[in-house]
Amino acid sequence: MRATLTDAVIETLCVAVEGGTSVHLASEATGFTERAFYYWLKQGRTDIEAGRETVHARLVRRLARARIGLAAPLVTAALAQARDGADNRSALSLLKTFLPAHYGDRSLDVQQALDAAAQAVESAEAARAALVVRCNGCGTGTATDDRSTPPLYCAACGERFPPKEAPTALGPTEGA
Repeated sequence: MRATLTDAVIETLCVAVEGGTSVHLASEATGFTERAFYYWLKQGRTDIEAGRETVHARLVRRLARARIGLAAPLVTAALAQARDGADNRSALSLLKTFLPAHYGDRSLDVQQALDAAAQAVESAEAARAALVVRCNGCGTGTATDDRSTPPLYCAACGERFPPKEAPTALGPTEGA
């Protein structure tokens, strides 16, 4: 039997979610699978993007209001507890649990960004090292950021030499 989404099912699901019930339990309470719920959400987002007002689009919009209804008292409680100097960890923990995209721990995101930045710096340093030009006279190196620069002068011996040639795709031919 195919799951059919109705306005009554939407209301039952959203009231349960607004009360703090998990999507799994809310779906089970309405007699549908969690898979059907997420399919309906996906269909609703597609319908909204296409400008269609369907029962699936109404689910997406009503669910957004339900999540706001869940978050509002928790945010109010956390702020009041913080203002009064009370322990607000329980309200914050509930926000992280129910709405992780908005109130979840972002330390992993920060660490991933730091790792990506470190990797970019290493890549830039490697690219810069690849642009070191060796002097034909004394063999010391001089760095340049731009391969199209005019000939360089060695800082050690003063000899003029062009930047290192870019490697060819095929390389030198044997015995030519």
